[in-house]
Amino acid sequence: MLNLAILYEDKADALDRSGKEDLADAVRNRAFETYKSLLALEPVYPDAFFNAGFFHLKNRSYDQAVRLFESYGAIGADVAKLAKAREIAAKLRVRSDADSLFKEAYDFIKMGKEEEGIDKALRFTLANPAVWNGWFLAGWGRRRLGRWEEGREAFLKALELGADEVDVLNELAICEMELGLLVESRGHLERALRKEPDNVKIISNLGVVARKQGRNEEAAGFFRTVLDLEPDDSLARDQLAELP
Repeated sequence: MLNLAILYEDKADALDRSGKEDLADAVRNRAFETYKSLLALEPVYPDAFFNAGFFHLKNRSYDQAVRLFESYGAIGADVAKLAKAREIAAKLRVRSDADSLFKEAYDFIKMGKEEEGIDKALRFTLANPAVWNGWFLAGWGRRRLGRWEEGREAFLKALELGADEVDVLNELAICEMELGLLVESRGHLERALRKEPDNVKIISNLGVVARKQGRNEEAAGFFRTVLDLEPDDSLARDQLAELP
């Protein structure tokens, strides 16, 4: 039965590589059902827990994978497999905790509890120093509180760690705009626009920067472009009406 489950897994992977996702899912479900039968055996069959752990790990069912590897740690006898199961379970536990912390940070900021969200985002960055996402959340919370310099520092840290997302560039540009760093703000908005040429939020912010620079004709061009893309955009219409 274990060999059959492994055979189903290999077949599903091959179908995925061939672009036959529906067939792959069907065959993968056979592997899942076979593992279920193996895990229900009496007396218990330790290798079923070890292999099923990898099956769920590959399919990103991390909580289930942790439970299976920890179960193998309690019943297994193979020294090498025990070490591997405990190592993976420990890493997945850390990842699970980090994922929960990140979600809590995001939810707090979205609900208007920025200070709590920022605190959790910074705790996430301490646990995941090579990951940029936590710095983005910290910057987002700070920007919402009007802490422009701190927000800018967080977004620059996200870029330093490899972020190249439009949202990161836009949020950074907003902080720089408020700090009077108009050249830097425009540069980051232009970089974002190259990635998403039809993003009205970016085009509108370019109009705001141009207006702050006294380049009214250019600002009007940006706002008209926004209205071409989104005729009901009230911000662009108001900005355009205010231009001399």
